[in-house]
Amino acid sequence: MLQYISAAYEKEESGLLVLYGETGLGKTSLLREVMKRYDQAFYYQAVPASERQQAAFLCHEMFPQSEMPAFPTFEEVFRKYAFEAKSKQLLLIDEFDHMMRAGDRFLEELKKLVRGAYTEQHFLIVLCSSNLGFVANSMGKKMGQAAFMIKGLLKMKEYTYEDIRALCQEEEKERTFYRYALMGGRPAAIKTSLKYDTVKEMVCGMYLDPEGMFYDYGIRYICENLREPNIYATILYLIANGHTKLNELHQYTGFSRAKISVYLKNLIELDLVEKVYSYGAAARDDSRKGIYRVSNPMIQFWFRFVYEYRSRLEFMDKEAFYQEYIEAGLDDYLELYYAKVAAQLLNEGLIKNMPHTLKCEEWIGKSGDVPVIAIPDQTVSDGKAAIQEAAPFVVFTKRNAGITGQDLEWYRFCVRRAGISAKSIYVLSEKVNESVVDYDTAEQLPQIQIRSLFENIVEQ
Repeated sequence: MLQYISAAYEKEESGLLVLYGETGLGKTSLLREVMKRYDQAFYYQAVPASERQQAAFLCHEMFPQSEMPAFPTFEEVFRKYAFEAKSKQLLLIDEFDHMMRAGDRFLEELKKLVRGAYTEQHFLIVLCSSNLGFVANSMGKKMGQAAFMIKGLLKMKEYTYEDIRALCQEEEKERTFYRYALMGGRPAAIKTSLKYDTVKEMVCGMYLDPEGMFYDYGIRYICENLREPNIYATILYLIANGHTKLNELHQYTGFSRAKISVYLKNLIELDLVEKVYSYGAAARDDSRKGIYRVSNPMIQFWFRFVYEYRSRLEFMDKEAFYQEYIEAGLDDYLELYYAKVAAQLLNEGLIKNMPHTLKCEEWIGKSGDVPVIAIPDQTVSDGKAAIQEAAPFVVFTKRNAGITGQDLEWYRFCVRRAGISAKSIYVLSEKVNESVVDYDTAEQLPQIQIRSLFENIVEQ
């Protein structure tokens, strides 16, 4: 993203970029790097205020020593900014949604600046926001025809597990996994969590302590980013607790299917929910269709474990709350992210003695799920770096429960029901029952191989 902004700045023209993403993903850190690179960069972080006050705050930051009116207009501010520019300028406005909510003059004067109404000097303007709801639902309407100025929409993505490992190099891999599963790929949250070592400490410190970063996170997030938070909270609670089909949401809420579909669409736009598609699913097969899943791990955790019992948290010790309402269901929660990390590491070729892959998908079946269906990376041996799609291999996960011979037979059954032509089944686990060591898989296809994602067990 730094390269993208730099390339836009080097062009001999004015333009506007929009940078957005949830708080804690590193947007402001990125802008700091831009400031280090360019002396012509000016940074301003907007706060909620009236239009008149917004213009005054911006003016005081831009021209702290200048004799400007106490309450200048945006036109006066941008006109002076343009006339004093001796070379192309880089204007970075953080949380710009506050400026646009206050009134229309900010955007009108910004358009003049980009169009060259004040001077022939060029300007690159980067508008940054952590309010995904505003960017998704309101920015386009506010911009109107001015949207033509936007040269790029830059969305900050969360870190992968391996990115998080770079922040936690000194600790064991499995502990980093717990951080990732509980706090997602958000570097600010990961750094805050480093003072906690165990899963219990992380949950209690980050979610259950009133001073924790994610205390009341679910309610705060939807109230800040969505209208009708009561409806959205109900839908997220139901999906997080296993009611993942549109018809189930209709039955539990009493809302019409059409209405629920609109709410789901908005949640998908905010990266809070995703629709799950099975690998190669045909019209008539064993796959389950129309499945929705909460894709934000903090939202998933909060609505899965805290939302229903929020009032009890006020009067219970946080460790007692953890033991009564969270501990028993935590392994099932972690299993989903164990499979997610496995898919990421396969795509990056980082799991020992397993093939590098082009992509990973999954199968959601009526008989049983297949967490990872991996398409191997197969280079054609003709001297060119061409890629062919090879037959997939299948990955099942059972993180910490211990694999049995019965599990292995079940995995084969699921593969057959899914109709996947896989030659190999890999099982990822951190614990294997001794009975599996002597389990005979040589005469059966697909063959089963057991691996450890974090290298905690001896390979079988």
